[in-house]
Amino acid sequence: MRFQKGNKINLGRKLTEEAKRKLSGRRGKNTGRSKNKRHIKKLNRDRIKERRIELRYLVLGKYGGECKCCGETIPEFLTIDHIKRDGKQERKELTSSFMMYYSLNKRPIDRKRYRILCMNCNFATRFGKKCPHTWER
Repeated sequence: MRFQKGNKINLGRKLTEEAKRKLSGRRGKNTGRSKNKRHIKKLNRDRIKERRIELRYLVLGKYGGECKCCGETIPEFLTIDHIKRDGKQERKELTSSFMMYYSLNKRPIDRKRYRILCMNCNFATRFGKKCPHTWER
């Protein structure tokens, strides 16, 4: 409600019925509808997050579900390794890691290009180095 010339501010007095009616219909008030929209957005974010996790686990299972170097099987530690070192180019083409998992799920298994490694082995083999697990053998 805008204050224009002639409007009086009611300080410390009870509101009249007319003033209560005007205030109850004001804009910008949190209504049930806006709270519901926020709730729906949160539910959708949660569903998308769950779907991404399911898709990641599906792809990891499709490619064996364990690190090819050390045998680690905890899914949170596993990642997709690009054997030909072309991961940067693929990420540029697909725009997100979710799209990579989506495309890997749709394509047939390509073991010459991808493998499952744990994060430790993946970081150890960057820049063409050998994983420390292979030194022991």
